[in-house]
Amino acid sequence: MPLTSSQEVVVDQLADGSVIVRPVASILDLAGSVTLKRPLLPAQEERRQARQRMARQAAQRGLPG
Repeated sequence: MPLTSSQEVVVDQLADGSVIVRPVASILDLAGSVTLKRPLLPAQEERRQARQRMARQAAQRGLPG
């Protein structure tokens, strides 16, 4: 989800001093995801895919995966 100039974000500071910035989804974004007309993935599959994406991004940045 791309950020806009007026969008709210949630900032989480981790114990190691790094931060995670996540956009807050608007109700319209959430409603739009309901109308995809495709079955939702089980939570375990979503986590697996998210881990794979994070590992690819880390590899692109040269970070240990």
